[in-house]
Amino acid sequence: LLGDTIRVATHALDRFGNESGITPTLSFESANEIASLEGNVLVARRPGLTSVKASVDGITARLSVVVSPAAPEVTRVLPDTVLPGGTMTVEGANFALLSDAVVLTVGGHKAVITGISGTRIDAILPAAGIPCSPTAMQSVKVSVASAIATSTVVLRTATQVALARGQSANVLDADATRCTEIVAPTGSSHAKYVVTVINTSLTAAATTGFELRGNGTGALAGRTATAPAAAMMSAKAWTAGSPSAFSLPAQSFQSASAALSGERDHDEHLEAQRTLSRSYGSPASVWSALRKSAATSKAIGVAASQARAGTGDTVMMKALYSSCGRGADIRARVVYSGSRAVVLEDVAAPRAGQMDSEYQAIGAEFDAVQYPLLLGKIGDPLAMNDAMNGDGRVTMLFTRYVNDSLPGIAGYVTACNFYPKGTFAASNEDEVFYARVASGGESPDEWRRSMRSTVVHEAKHLASFAERFARGTPFEESWLEESTARIAEEMYSRTFANGGHWKGNVGYTAVRCEVLRCDDRPLMMWKHFSVLHQYYRGIDTLTPIGAAANGDFTYYASGWSLVRWAADQYATDEGAWIKALVRGGQLTGLANLASIAGRSPMEMLADWSLANAVDDLPGFAPQRPQLSMPSWNTADVMGGLAATYPSMFVAAPLKARAMTFGSFSLPVTRLRAFSSSYFTFEGAQGGSQLVELRGEGGAVLPAGSLRVAVVRVE
Repeated sequence: LLGDTIRVATHALDRFGNESGITPTLSFESANEIASLEGNVLVARRPGLTSVKASVDGITARLSVVVSPAAPEVTRVLPDTVLPGGTMTVEGANFALLSDAVVLTVGGHKAVITGISGTRIDAILPAAGIPCSPTAMQSVKVSVASAIATSTVVLRTATQVALARGQSANVLDADATRCTEIVAPTGSSHAKYVVTVINTSLTAAATTGFELRGNGTGALAGRTATAPAAAMMSAKAWTAGSPSAFSLPAQSFQSASAALSGERDHDEHLEAQRTLSRSYGSPASVWSALRKSAATSKAIGVAASQARAGTGDTVMMKALYSSCGRGADIRARVVYSGSRAVVLEDVAAPRAGQMDSEYQAIGAEFDAVQYPLLLGKIGDPLAMNDAMNGDGRVTMLFTRYVNDSLPGIAGYVTACNFYPKGTFAASNEDEVFYARVASGGESPDEWRRSMRSTVVHEAKHLASFAERFARGTPFEESWLEESTARIAEEMYSRTFANGGHWKGNVGYTAVRCEVLRCDDRPLMMWKHFSVLHQYYRGIDTLTPIGAAANGDFTYYASGWSLVRWAADQYATDEGAWIKALVRGGQLTGLANLASIAGRSPMEMLADWSLANAVDDLPGFAPQRPQLSMPSWNTADVMGGLAATYPSMFVAAPLKARAMTFGSFSLPVTRLRAFSSSYFTFEGAQGGSQLVELRGEGGAVLPAGSLRVAVVRVE
């Protein structure tokens, strides 16, 4: 400061770094009146910048000195809230003209000065090294030489979330998600929050470990690091009633479970069809070329021969699975010949000729119910029919080839049959799906009951193949292909009494008669919810976008739930929305779903994850509709299944790690891609609760795929 006297200390070092005993000579770098030098004492004379030089045998060292007219003053700090990584401005007086001569700190953290004048300092507060802490007033210090000026500013290291009951927040910015501050509610000390950590990775096999840390007012929850939490969903109390002759026989659950266990092979087969379509392209152009050739009229194919065949006649078919070039020869009898369906029974079936009424009922139901449903709301399985010179009907081949060669698979389709024989000699040149016949220990009635939803499921696959072949667009990813096939089954379930309707929030009443046989409805929605139950119980390690491991088929149900939720939230016309999704364009998978929904995958995952936890929670009403499942009361369905089959289901399978407000450190070893980990905070909240995401082992969270969503439920 002006008028100060400063002693300048000097010393010289020898070549070993030790003090040599020689005293350097001091001088000014250039003559000026900023200061005077009297021996080794510097006297400040007027404001400005000077430089002192120390010399020994021609070797020099320099020291810049700023003379300020008075102690620094701080009059204002902008903005009023400072963030790590953010810019700030300090206004005042008597600041040095060189940034090296000034130190600016906020809450003890040194800022990087980017510009300075006598009255203003521009700086950046570093993003790294500032711990997750509650938003609070912190000291701002400007040091010029030995003089210090102070002020205060709000330092916010966390993303603040202040929620009224029913409100939610998605923290989706990568930097903001590391530290979340849940602000204490006003007017009430009691609060309950559901917090989800979501993994936004789009690679189904990927997992990420993390550590969740907390700091706030309240006691550490007992054994939070090891104890599972209370249930998230609360269900209506259902009573199964007395045992009935109409209760679902054990073998039906066993056969259905066996069919579900074969879904992995089904998925691998669908992936093979995607590869086939990429390799050979759309058959539509091949058929077009054939129609222009002189031989087209002779290449009518199997479909026309079946059109001429009457009920009771036999035809030869090829059963194709792993190869398009060769297949098993199947001699089949025409059991039903309708307007949109031809039903064939393998003459070698164990009950050949004994189940005509069941086959005919399946064909008639397809003509009257399932095909119109698919055509209007899903897609047309006959979209390629004209191009193929077909007979305008779907061929259903029920054959023991499926039972014998593909155990666990109820039915399947192949893209091979859409190509002409000139491409694949074994092609049936027809829209065909293959399905199993009744096994020896299965009654015709039970077989038909389990098969009816399979028919609409496989016909939906035909619709997807045909629609995309006709438009020359790529095949859908398997998880979404299967999810929309489950959508087709769901829409089929609505054609029955008490089956519900779109956004009807239907509960267990729509599933009860499937498992207790109150009426003639087949097995449909129980498959969705029984497998969704499995997904909820292992939600950290499972994902809706594909198999998490060999034998995992939970994505059939969780993928259906995701698509159903998205349709409920963003479709204005359910059928048109689903048809657009099934037909697709050049996009597939989550990109396709996001395009149709008009929302990013990250945003959908955050909202869907919260909806899974709080939909139909008693006494709770979300302020955002995205936190609801309008078509289904899932909690009620789970409660009904648990009451009916207590050894197989629990009423609230989705669990969260429960804590009170306070300090904690909780490791999560792995979170699967596009899935969620759940946490709850409940109790008397006396202040802000910090929720900090760290990397594995407590390391600083690396840039990656983890994000946070939170809702206040009480």
